[in-house]
Amino acid sequence: LQAEYDGLAIRPALPSCWNNVKIKRVFRGCTYDIVIENIKQGEMQIFIDDEKIDGNVLPVFENGDHSVKVVL
Repeated sequence: LQAEYDGLAIRPALPSCWNNVKIKRVFRGCTYDIVIENIKQGEMQIFIDDEKIDGNVLPVFENGDHSVKVVL
């Protein structure tokens, strides 16, 4: 995870033997509960609060807790 002007960029590089990773990150007043699932599907998909987003940058929200699921 890397903080950028537009939000949090996700560029996971997990060892192939790891099935998943859980991360809790506070960023600009919001909490992001992130689960990265390494199921080797090919293309990375990101869901925030159960809605798929385009790209790899988590947007900045005004407040609240948000669940993030990343499928690799």
